[in-house]
Amino acid sequence: MNKGVIFDFNGTMILDSKVQIEAWVAFLSELLHREVTYEEYEKYVYGKINSEVMQHFLDPKMSYEEAEVYGNRKEEVYINMVKEKKIPLADGLEDFLQYLKEHHYPIAMATSAPYIVVRSLYDYYRLDRYFPFEAIIYDHKGLKGKPAPDLYYKALERLGKKAEECVCFEDSASGILAAKNAGVGTICVMDPYDNYPDGYPDKEREYYVLNNFKKAVEVL
Repeated sequence: MNKGVIFDFNGTMILDSKVQIEAWVAFLSELLHREVTYEEYEKYVYGKINSEVMQHFLDPKMSYEEAEVYGNRKEEVYINMVKEKKIPLADGLEDFLQYLKEHHYPIAMATSAPYIVVRSLYDYYRLDRYFPFEAIIYDHKGLKGKPAPDLYYKALERLGKKAEECVCFEDSASGILAAKNAGVGTICVMDPYDNYPDGYPDKEREYYVLNNFKKAVEVL
């Protein structure tokens, strides 16, 4: 029986971390009328859902709907940057997705990104060649962001698989912990720049660490 395969999106399927930082820092700095530091980004933004980010920086009592308005404004900035800079899919990903499709591996995506991002970039990268849009679990009201396991639980439900029957690909500490908290059997850390950051879970004992998707078949 084939394993289920779960992908994070930002920083995993596309190497957009620098664009994400640029978009967030520009948006928040303008919104708050002060410079937002990289340290703040790492602690309060990276891997979080937009409502959590906005509640932290603007108002802890802000409703999901209010936060979504601000979040979508930021995402429009980010989407335009991705397209202007022509950010490609991660190295080896298309061949890997084609392999999964041809060998009938069930695929899901578990991402903290909101609908506006996944819908736009799913179409932009023509991911419909590999899996349907319905396979994507994204940020919406009622789901906690990573490192909570909510997104992964939904992905497992969509796949119809037990957690131990799945492999996932993640790039952030919060994403890795979300997969671990959900009990995912095989966790792969995408580290394209060979700079496994401080604060990530111990890579030596529990995880595969990959620079790209060229040999991802080997972890299935």
